[in-house]
Amino acid sequence: MVSLSRTSLWLALCALVATDTSFPAHIEVDVLFPRNETYNNLTSFPVVLAVQNIEAAYKFEWDISWKMFNASPAARETDYESGYGSYSSLLSNNFQWYFDDVAVVPMLGYNFTTMDPGNYRLEWEYITTPCTREPPNTIVYNIRETVASGTLHFSVVNDGTGLEFDIPIDECPHFGDIWSVRDATYTYCPFLGSSEGVESEPCAARLESREQVECIRQYLFEGTVEVPNNETETCRSAFDRVDPEWLEYDDDDDDDDGGDGDDGDRGSTGPGNLPAGDDGGEGSTGSSNLPAEDDDDSAVSVRPGMLGAVVAGVAIVAAL
Repeated sequence: MVSLSRTSLWLALCALVATDTSFPAHIEVDVLFPRNETYNNLTSFPVVLAVQNIEAAYKFEWDISWKMFNASPAARETDYESGYGSYSSLLSNNFQWYFDDVAVVPMLGYNFTTMDPGNYRLEWEYITTPCTREPPNTIVYNIRETVASGTLHFSVVNDGTGLEFDIPIDECPHFGDIWSVRDATYTYCPFLGSSEGVESEPCAARLESREQVECIRQYLFEGTVEVPNNETETCRSAFDRVDPEWLEYDDDDDDDDGGDGDDGDRGSTGPGNLPAGDDGGEGSTGSSNLPAEDDDDSAVSVRPGMLGAVVAGVAIVAAL
């Protein structure tokens, strides 16, 4: 259990001012690449997602992982290819480009891997740390919970008759999933809502120019995880850069935080460029029960980062 006094937390966050998020907030995830097509056997086969409602998505954090399973009848569940996942933390996210209200999330396959020809099933997961409230005054942090996921089928050939890497700008992406936030603490610990009845809009995530496609291609195939090719002139002219102010906390509202009266501080996310699916595994999931703010108690709870990196936030306050 970790708790900080309101005074200490206010001192730690006093310089932060947040932009507003409207609730309920709906975050849609669509698949830009691959599509339901047949591709030539690409080295380090990548995945590219699009995340709509970009400010909310960055505030509430993401950790995306993926695997490509061999979909042939004789395949085993262990027969799959994977690659590097994506984290929303600006300290670990190498591709901080967007357009309109859409974050582009390209994820590299493992270096120099190729796939056997055949049919494949892409499975991806979108993970964050949402909150729930338990009486009388407890916020439960559901660490590393999958809030959105999806599948897509495609095939790979070795004879050169398939497609090369490309993202059409005249076709809508493949719809993935939607997750919803009904409310949140002022430091962006989300309370999940229902996405039932929310209309999907994958066409809103369609890329707008060939220049944007070229930027993504350069990042995926002309750089590495260790030396990312993410600051090309093409990218700078094709996209806008994510604004760090989106992640700054709103300390002006004090008790009126729009989040069921609960306050919470979000810790930093985990290290960047970890392999997808290799981020702690099942052992890193679980719940952390921390006291919510109470009228008779000045304690305020701290939201753990998705990989448990909350110690840094405690150390900052302790040093005051």
